[in-house]
Amino acid sequence: MSIEHAVAAGRRAAERLMTTTVQVTSPGALVWDPDLLDYVEGPPVVHYTGKARIRLRGATVRDVEAAGQLAAVQELILSLPFTGTDTVTTGRTVTVTANPSDPALVGRSFTIQGTAAQTDATARRFTIEGTS
Repeated sequence: MSIEHAVAAGRRAAERLMTTTVQVTSPGALVWDPDLLDYVEGPPVVHYTGKARIRLRGATVRDVEAAGQLAAVQELILSLPFTGTDTVTTGRTVTVTANPSDPALVGRSFTIQGTAAQTDATARRFTIEGTS
């Protein structure tokens, strides 16, 4: 089996694990609001809507201090299909729109913090942080 066939098979296998549905957006351009006499953020730009997988990177919890308060943080990984997700980058907002195995995740939003580039990737994987 060639590497191309192995990667294609790996991508199909990775996508079978993606049972969550998400929408990835970035803020819209500023538009003038004549009622407010000010610029407001326009509709968000949608970069991807479709299947995904969200999982913990590991069981390790680290303590961080933010704004004078101690918080426990676990790293989350967002996996998206490799094809059709090339405009998904750091800083984009990910919102869960469906999750059959845990409906409590629906409506949760995350911010993409970083990407994990690798040769022969079976999915696009991003480190994410919860925002709501």
